[in-house]
Amino acid sequence: MERSIAAMGQINLWNLFFRNTWKGALKLIFVATADSFPQNFMKPVRVSGAGFVDDEVSNIKATGSITKVGSTKNTITYTENSDFDKENYDININEGTLTITQNIDEIVVTAHNASKIYDGTPLTESNYKVKGLPDGFTAKVTTSGSITDVGETTNKIQSVVIKDSDGKDVTDQFANIVQKNGILTITKRHVTLISESASKAYDGKELTKPDVTVGGDGFVDGEVTDIKAIGTITEVGEVTNTIAYSTQDAFKADNYEIEKNEGTLVITHNANEIVVRAKDATKIYDGKTLSADAEVFGLPNGYTADVKTSGSITDAGVAINKISSVMIKNADGKDVTNQFSNINRINGTLKVDKRSVLLSSRSASKHYDGIALTSSHVTIGGDGFVEGEVSDIKAIGSITEVGNVA
Repeated sequence: MERSIAAMGQINLWNLFFRNTWKGALKLIFVATADSFPQNFMKPVRVSGAGFVDDEVSNIKATGSITKVGSTKNTITYTENSDFDKENYDININEGTLTITQNIDEIVVTAHNASKIYDGTPLTESNYKVKGLPDGFTAKVTTSGSITDVGETTNKIQSVVIKDSDGKDVTDQFANIVQKNGILTITKRHVTLISESASKAYDGKELTKPDVTVGGDGFVDGEVTDIKAIGTITEVGEVTNTIAYSTQDAFKADNYEIEKNEGTLVITHNANEIVVRAKDATKIYDGKTLSADAEVFGLPNGYTADVKTSGSITDAGVAINKISSVMIKNADGKDVTNQFSNINRINGTLKVDKRSVLLSSRSASKHYDGIALTSSHVTIGGDGFVEGEVSDIKAIGSITEVGNVA
């Protein structure tokens, strides 16, 4: 029969001189004591007093056992053999206490840091490092940090579960678990946008270069569309080839570092020669003003020129037919003269020649008769006079006596 009295261990028996023949004549008195220890292992049962008679009691031990933090009675048990009679004993049992306190060795749990360039998706990091676990123990750590946009956030340790070699949760057995959170970092996405430069001589047509080169990290898919250069120029000058794009709902400017390298569009003067020539003109004097227009060579297709000349002459002589103004117009009638740098103005000559007039009077003769001889008729030849400039043309010669006169 096994009765509970004390803890397992060695029994310090007295050297008894009692024999079985004395049983019933004297009660044996002894004390069995199980020590208290703050550990999970057995300690001897100390037996004091007279002890048990040989072979009446065996297998005396303390059976208390504890593994996790807490306390338990270090219970004493023994086996009563066939000769045992409890009336022969006064047994005092002092049972100790087994205590396990929390493990205070430092266990450091560190959540990993993580970083990436913004890509529109959340950054999380579940990896971690555990230092200080006893051999055979494992730890399962969960983190709750998450970040999508540019910035920093804590990769917080949400829970720590320590398991023993049997996979049992023993987290509460450890009193010094140090948690070190990590940092999650999203850095800006660097984007370079480059528009082209271009130049040409004025031709009346629009100059554009809409292509844009996207470099660096580029935009996240779906956040930016319709990237193009919108610079445009038609007349002499220069403009920036401005870059434009459309942003979608997911786009946030703070997630990007955008560098624009915008080109320049340049229109230079049209240097092809345009010849504006004032016409020459000649006539015989007729009392009217002589003038002449001009002719133009080298205009682009669809262009016209309004040319004014200032030369004129009326009387016989020579004058310059001077070009006073030139206006070149495009197909829409707009003055684009200043787009051309090589307009060659050539003046003409105006000449009025003298009129050639031949006046002829008649000859006549007669015998002397005492009466004057005259012939007033005049024949006008050559170019004649300009109408209205000369009148009363006549021969005035006269003779009465023998002789001749002009």
